[in-house]
Amino acid sequence: MPSINYLVKRLCTMNYKSMFDRINVVKKKCNKSKFMIFCDMVWCGIRYGAGYVDYDVIGFYKLNSKLNNVDKNIMIVSSSDMPNVNKGNLILASHSGNSSVSYFRYLYKLNKGDIASIYYYGKKYDYKLVNYYDVNKNGMVQIIKNNDINTLTLITCRKNTDNQIVFIFELIKEGKL
Repeated sequence: MPSINYLVKRLCTMNYKSMFDRINVVKKKCNKSKFMIFCDMVWCGIRYGAGYVDYDVIGFYKLNSKLNNVDKNIMIVSSSDMPNVNKGNLILASHSGNSSVSYFRYLYKLNKGDIASIYYYGKKYDYKLVNYYDVNKNGMVQIIKNNDINTLTLITCRKNTDNQIVFIFELIKEGKL
């Protein structure tokens, strides 16, 4: 989370006309009230360090959208941190069957040491798979990870079982594209 000094500086130098113009653009995309978009935009700025342009371009307004669920897409779990958050954990979940939304259908082939990359804010974040484990499929997942390092967590169903498999990756490299 940004420091108070940084937030105050940003608030004093921000182009509010452009921000409210961007709120109008987002309103056409998601049909939320301008007040709700404003509140969510401010929250994403504080929580993820996203500016008002980022909010629109990256689609932060979709985080609380009906489309942010495993039945439609790869879901960004609401308690996630974006890759640029120090010691954060980006948590993604998706189906692993044979349907058109089974984006994680081949995760079962991963082995420890495999690399996954996330592209975010013009940077590439490389993560190495360090652990994976099964949990009961009951809507709750305990994430077992090193809290002193940035991580990526992928969650999907284990085929032909009542379990989910949780993959824990640790950040090994961060760089510009």
